[in-house]
Amino acid sequence: MDEFVRLFPVHPDYIDTFERVTVVEKREVLKTLSMGMKGILGKDLPHDEPGLIAFESYWNTLKQNASFRAIPEIRAVIDCSQVLESRIENAITLKQYKPMALRLIHALSVHRLTHLKQ
Repeated sequence: MDEFVRLFPVHPDYIDTFERVTVVEKREVLKTLSMGMKGILGKDLPHDEPGLIAFESYWNTLKQNASFRAIPEIRAVIDCSQVLESRIENAITLKQYKPMALRLIHALSVHRLTHLKQ
């Protein structure tokens, strides 16, 4: 619990997971965390979620960066993730479940990158 409190608002698994993504430079974690912190700075904590920066938030950074998409292993994960995202958008009729389903896909996509060989 002490580690969790010290790292707030960053989820403790964020850095551990990021270290296992071998296809990305380690200094990228600092830039990504900085952008995430700027995004929530000055905002109130949400009432329906913990308001943490978790490792699934890194997925959007990866997906938007053309240099990452040029790496075949990352590109394959991005393509699979986009297929899953489109299925979620088309299949789930209850809107309240879509954001959580997309966050799960993003988290699983980042997790998949932890198993790639450099």
